[in-house]
Amino acid sequence: MGRSKIQALFATARQADRRVSVWMRTHYAELVVELGTGRVAWRRVLPILAELGLTDEVGQPLTRDTASRTWKRVCREITTQQGAKVPPAPQPTPGELAPGVRRVG
Repeated sequence: MGRSKIQALFATARQADRRVSVWMRTHYAELVVELGTGRVAWRRVLPILAELGLTDEVGQPLTRDTASRTWKRVCREITTQQGAKVPPAPQPTPGELAPGVRRVG
């Protein structure tokens, strides 16, 4: 990860809510680009999160386990929310067996 890009991405965290879960939700799109969707090298990421002063839900310093579990939870939540935004399947109109399919005969 480029140092300048990380600094730019994390600049707003210095003034905002310090909980890592809130921050991860806010910066989800940028984090997916930086971290990917597979395994994360938390040893490299934790110092950056600590430098920003991000904490767990009760204000304690982050551990590898907390960061990892939080990231997985945030990814699940956002994926679920995005799935809910899929437009509903078209419904058949009166006289149709399925949308666009009418009985012949």
